[in-house]
Amino acid sequence: MTKLIPQSPSKAQKQTSNGTPASAEFLQSQQENIDKSIRRQVEYYFSDTNFPKDKYLQKKCTENPEGFISLRDIMSFNQMRKLTQSWEQVVRALEGSTVVEFSPDFRLIRKKQA
Repeated sequence: MTKLIPQSPSKAQKQTSNGTPASAEFLQSQQENIDKSIRRQVEYYFSDTNFPKDKYLQKKCTENPEGFISLRDIMSFNQMRKLTQSWEQVVRALEGSTVVEFSPDFRLIRKKQA
């Protein structure tokens, strides 16, 4: 008679203390890190340190009477292309920002007005 030896669950099947699969928790953590990087990058573009020196960004903002720039333009920047291709992710990452704000349709972004 062969004795069955119980096997431990694979890493993907292990659960954390709150009951979520470890792989899901890892993915969520990775997503949060990417969101933080997106927020840090976009807020840097519009920061008092960068914005006054960034002629391209200033030019794009002056093309819109309300000072907005297309989110598509922001997402075309090299650093942003490395982080995401999803405008929904950018909007989510910047939710609650004290540096930038979106147009009502979330397709345009600008430095938050004082």
